[in-house]
Amino acid sequence: MSVPFDLSSAIELLAPNLPRKELRPAGIEGLLAIASRLPGDPVTCMYFEYGLGDALERADLSVAVDAARVGDALRSFADVALRSAGWQRLHTLAEQIAAAETVGQGEVGRVWLEFDHPSWREAPDPGERPPGVFVEWKRSRSDSWSRAEHGARVLNVAAALAGPASSARMCGAIGRTIGALPAAARPQYVGVFLSRYPSTLRLCLTGLRGEAVTSFLAAVEWQGDLRAARELVALLDHTTRTGPDVVDIDIGNGVEDELGLEYVLARAQRSCDVAGDAPLAELVARGWCLPDNSAELARWPGVVTATLPYHLWPVAVARRVNHIKVTLRGGCTTAKAYLAAELYPLRRTRNSRPVPPE
Repeated sequence: MSVPFDLSSAIELLAPNLPRKELRPAGIEGLLAIASRLPGDPVTCMYFEYGLGDALERADLSVAVDAARVGDALRSFADVALRSAGWQRLHTLAEQIAAAETVGQGEVGRVWLEFDHPSWREAPDPGERPPGVFVEWKRSRSDSWSRAEHGARVLNVAAALAGPASSARMCGAIGRTIGALPAAARPQYVGVFLSRYPSTLRLCLTGLRGEAVTSFLAAVEWQGDLRAARELVALLDHTTRTGPDVVDIDIGNGVEDELGLEYVLARAQRSCDVAGDAPLAELVARGWCLPDNSAELARWPGVVTATLPYHLWPVAVARRVNHIKVTLRGGCTTAKAYLAAELYPLRRTRNSRPVPPE
């Protein structure tokens, strides 16, 4: 089911700056298949997610939607919701946000929808499999929450997206995880991959740095290799000089063995900044990023002004490599890059000349 003024025009605008290998027909057609389902107007930001250790032949697509517009973004998926429990739970979440109920609109800033590339080839309809869903809370609200308030909100999202049985199974691990966070740390995002079974909850945590990462993992009875995690965190701390900006853990039957470490790059970027980025150079040296892939990422940064069919005024489209994510699971280390495209409507002055965003 296509929609008028869908997101495909934005994908076509961005395609020339995507890594070259992504422009193969299968890659770009996959992106366009999902984009044709999504109305462009509610989307404020997009991510293209690339695995760096293999050929850049595909990208997962994530879109950020303002909390108040989630229902609008999902309207064209109403037909698949009739036959998919995952899509039904996503529509329920949108209704709860709109009604300021269990997951309140006043507290949610944006909702992220992540469409995994394999679903484009495995399902006859590219929208058949539900996306991963991440709730992003407003920092102005969440910074003042107590541990109990954080835990209650995480459980509400788990119940809405994973269902009552799965959320009950996760309850103990969620409470243990929130309780073990240092004073400065907190969940920034919480998500569920609706097409994966069994359901797991992903917590994206800020405020964990250095030895606090592995101390936290030990306290929550993380099921992975603590020694390998300690060595990886120390290596990347030495490289970045700051430590991870976000730490990702998965909760299912306890705190599972996957660990994600996200490192945000500078917002103001030039191609040379990305090519010489210290974490990226370390990933190449370790064999976790192919040298050609590192070079390809330098094509992405830039800003372009365009007129899209679903915006009244021109928009500035700012492209940057937002962050690098290093994942440890089962003794294996992998890396991904997240290419961001943010859309800023250009304000108009009395003489009708567009004013770029500040």
